[in-house]
Amino acid sequence: MPIVLEKLTHTYLAGSTMQATAVSEVSLTVEDGEFLGIIGHTGSGKSTLIQHMNGLLQPSSGRVTVNGIDLADKSTRREVRRQVGMLFQYPEYQLFEETIARDVAFAPKNLGVPEAEIEPLVRAALEKVGLPYEEYAEKSPFELSGGQKRRVALAGILATAPKILILDEPMAGLDPRGREEILSLIKQLNREGTTIVMVSHSMDDIARLADRVAVMSDGRLKMIGRVQEVFSRPEELMEIGLDVPQAAKIAARLRAKGLAVPMEVFRIDQLREFLMNRWKNA
Repeated sequence: MPIVLEKLTHTYLAGSTMQATAVSEVSLTVEDGEFLGIIGHTGSGKSTLIQHMNGLLQPSSGRVTVNGIDLADKSTRREVRRQVGMLFQYPEYQLFEETIARDVAFAPKNLGVPEAEIEPLVRAALEKVGLPYEEYAEKSPFELSGGQKRRVALAGILATAPKILILDEPMAGLDPRGREEILSLIKQLNREGTTIVMVSHSMDDIARLADRVAVMSDGRLKMIGRVQEVFSRPEELMEIGLDVPQAAKIAARLRAKGLAVPMEVFRIDQLREFLMNRWKNA
């Protein structure tokens, strides 16, 4: 189920004295099964961009299609939202039901899934995020840790069985253990065939997980390409106020000292392997 954005532009409060264009003429395609990372400074248009991918926002101009379905068509938008799940920042703040099972069931109920189908979907979603149904279904979500609450929120999205998952800073505010739990879960979902679009300020998370990276700046798509292509251009990224992965920084310092570290080294595991091989062959 590819997502295709064609010259997407979104202007808030159009025609008023507070008019502001958040996204300007962005064209890109999210391929079926890929992991697309989206990076950009605060206010670059990332969140506005992804909210068009399941029809939460409508373009001021341009077009968005999911698997060939135009999201301007209200009659098909509901079905598309079953296929394109979206998790916002701090989704645990939106948990409100008395039990975890009821919270996870909310999204499929709201999308009109028949009652008889909901419990199996809830059970499968909780199992997928590592919260066994028999143990967690009747617990209050407010008794859980931050990482577990985030997993419950994610299960609520997975209960609609989406083929595409859009994530806006999914690790925000989590401790290291919670971050690793969510990162591992997202990676596994992608391995199982779910298309992932993830906005993140963490260059290391994007370097570790993504296949391609889209770079947003001032509402425009400044760069898009394979991870190694984008992170091999650190000067351009820093010019628009972005960081690079820690391994890329270390590699650059080593190059400055005369060590021939390949430009495609941008992850910790790659740097470790290069240095180990260098040490063995010294």
